[in-house]
Amino acid sequence: FLIHPMGGTTYFYRELVESLDKDIPVYGIQAQSLDGVSPPKASIKALATSYIHHIKKMQPQGPYRLAGSSFGGLIAYEIAQQLTQISDTIEL
Repeated sequence: FLIHPMGGTTYFYRELVESLDKDIPVYGIQAQSLDGVSPPKASIKALATSYIHHIKKMQPQGPYRLAGSSFGGLIAYEIAQQLTQISDTIEL
């Protein structure tokens, strides 16, 4: 799961994804506020909680692989902390 940097989009990761093995599923999480309807979350913790909900829809159980650049790295780290607290496994 690739978490968006400050701009909110995951286009930043295009070249990375193209270089990965095609058998590896990769999902990008963009800022929900980009839809023009959803308000932005007030904190990194709130973003992480929201994104975990979407991650669990795609992959109900770990181990999870999380990555993010810059601001996305902060969110990915918080997601990892929250998942660990509920006994999910973080692989990367």
